[in-house]
Amino acid sequence: MNFIFFTGIIILWIIFSLNIATPGSIIEKLENSNDPSIWISALQSDDRNIRKYSEDNIFHRTENDELGKLALKALESGDTRAVVSALWILSNVEIAGKGAAAVGYINHENPSVREMALSVLASEPVPEAREILIELTDEIDFASRSNALKALSELANPDDLPIFLKHIGDPIESVRLAAHDGIIAIAPECPDIVTLLLNIAWGPDFPSSREAIKLIGELGLSEALDELFYFLDATLTGISTEAAIAIGKIGGQKAINRALELFFTGTNRIRSQAAKTLGELHASEAADELLKAAMNRDEDIWVRYHSLEALGNCGDEKMIPLILSIMENPENDSRLVRMGIETLGALDGKSVLNIYDRIIARELDFGLDSAGGQTSLTSAIIGLGKMNSDESRERLRRIIRETTDNNLDVIIAVIRALGNVGTTDDLSLIHISEPTRPY
Repeated sequence: MNFIFFTGIIILWIIFSLNIATPGSIIEKLENSNDPSIWISALQSDDRNIRKYSEDNIFHRTENDELGKLALKALESGDTRAVVSALWILSNVEIAGKGAAAVGYINHENPSVREMALSVLASEPVPEAREILIELTDEIDFASRSNALKALSELANPDDLPIFLKHIGDPIESVRLAAHDGIIAIAPECPDIVTLLLNIAWGPDFPSSREAIKLIGELGLSEALDELFYFLDATLTGISTEAAIAIGKIGGQKAINRALELFFTGTNRIRSQAAKTLGELHASEAADELLKAAMNRDEDIWVRYHSLEALGNCGDEKMIPLILSIMENPENDSRLVRMGIETLGALDGKSVLNIYDRIIARELDFGLDSAGGQTSLTSAIIGLGKMNSDESRERLRRIIRETTDNNLDVIIAVIRALGNVGTTDDLSLIHISEPTRPY
């Protein structure tokens, strides 16, 4: 106990010393030190620049095992900033006992302490915290809901299924994802999962319905396949699109045959979603019919659009000239042109790179304010991501270098494309503000 007391006193003394020194001298001191106690103290500085420097470098400059042990001891100091810093460290390092140590701070009066304690438990949950975590899933604060659900998903108790299902339609994405992960973790032990998810899918709440359909696909619940096809006729696009993707993930010849049947016989809305479904199923036997529909100017625009989109998954290079003819016809709808640009990347082919080079050169040289310019460029970016080659990656890097941060559509498209073809080094070229700890 005396050791813990004196450790706390030492850290508090270092904090006092740091706060009376100049920021520059403190950062210089940190640059020359591997002492974890000094780095922990810097996290609690009044100066934002010092805290930021410590946040960015602490795990690279110190032994994480020693850092974790010192953070566990620092929890005993009672100082709010010291506790928040210690819990933040524990949420980022692997050390036995951190979950048990964090339990006592879940109901702390300071919201930052509570949030950090939950973050620790999300990385190392303990069974004795389960009841408290269940209560916290109904907190108004979304970070508390999210972290509580993350911790429960790690515990993977099948009895918690109703809690996860309750939150799959939460308005906050991080909460939805945590609930989603919890269901994925325990679904194999829940015999009624198909019935429960279908009940939610048919329910009135749109976000919950969409997530339930998504989960059916990710879990590969083939028992729900027939009902999924009914959702292709949903008036809400998010539902019908999610159903098409779910059917694609379940797969199988039965699904292909049913999608083809609907493509030939359904209403235009059903036919357009059946086309999308065939693409998700990678149904190469449907490629010729899809191309025929995409080329037909008398066809419904959305049937053409989704047929063209589907060809990216089930077409081949021989179709590139015909898709180019769709893009180059000035009478075609601009939505078809954009989808044609994206689809070319999935079909690959060296000629596609030349096409993308022309689009990129035109939009970067003449700016992005011309009519349709930015849209053509973002479509080319998405297509480059589908190509997944060194050549396409280099072109994406050029776009990052030559566009500015305020072109949000371009930046989002680049990030999406780099998800297929890029590396963390590429992402570092994009300037995005990093979140900071909440105190």
